[in-house]
Order: sequence, then structure tokens, then C-alpha cells
Amino acid sequence: MMMVIMMNDSKFNKLTQIKGFLAETEAIKFHKKSKKEAYYWIEETLRKFTYVILSKKEKGLIRRYLMKITGYSRSS
Repeated sequence: MMMVIMMNDSKFNKLTQIKGFLAETEAIKFHKKSKKEAYYWIEETLRKFTYVILSKKEKGLIRRYLMKITGYSRSS
């Protein structure tokens, strides 16, 4: 049985919160409802954390977070 979890990540405003989340949810799998919804959420997350000005290490953290939630793999 597949369980779909709707996630409200509006309280995640700091990279340390993302890091803690990733450490605590190793065994949890998330599933997106639709591609359109996933892309919208990705865009909003990138904007919220001002991805373009982050350091390489911080960008890696955000990428791991996006991959964890959406189930997408890193593009080549």
C-alpha cells in the first residue's frame, strides 16, 4: 500500500532545518501528486532559499532536499 504524504514545509526557513530534516527522514519515502505540482514546489523552494546565491555546499543540501521530497534524481 502506497501512502501519499502532503508536506507543508513553510516552517523551513533555514538551511539548518533542512539539514536536520534530511538526517531525521532517511527511511521515509515521499511521493509527488503530479509533475506540475512538483515543479511548482521546486521553484518555490529554490526561490525561498535564494538558491542562486548559496555556496556550493548549501546548494548540495538543497538539491538533496529536493530529491528526497520529489523522488527525482539529479540531472546530468
